[in-house]
Amino acid sequence: MLWLALSIFIATILLVIFKPRPFNEAGAICLGAIVMLILGLVPLSNISQIFSANLNILLFFLGLMLVSYFADLSGFFNSAVNLALKLSGGSSWRLLGLVFALGIVITMFMSNDATALLLTPVVFMLVSRYGLKPLPYIFACAFVANTASFIFPFSNPVNLLAVDKFNL
Repeated sequence: MLWLALSIFIATILLVIFKPRPFNEAGAICLGAIVMLILGLVPLSNISQIFSANLNILLFFLGLMLVSYFADLSGFFNSAVNLALKLSGGSSWRLLGLVFALGIVITMFMSNDATALLLTPVVFMLVSRYGLKPLPYIFACAFVANTASFIFPFSNPVNLLAVDKFNL
């Protein structure tokens, strides 16, 4: 049983990494979970325990997705990056600092996932449009998403797990 579960896990990870059509990350993970359930490797009774034990995190992600979706839909991220471009006054160093600052604010109040998933593509698009080398700005988004996520418990889902587990 252990080898079968390990094989399914490895196959799932490989599907996530290589994304063969028609699978994307979510489809691969769902397929792996369904196969584990069908083969009885995870009892159906565990599902309710898993959801109840992680309900706070699941609701956090649902809320984050909704807030992020509506913020993106409203043009918040594009406007924020455009404002940073304007405030930079043509200085690439000042723009880099502003990307860091914007990343800190987004990470603090939304989460490191929001910064990585929403801010990074917008920053890449805008710096590419202005002919700047994207790598320093993309690195800034990734770096700040991780470092600023220690500010509040809700800035990083791992923090939420620790807060929940240890009743902090």
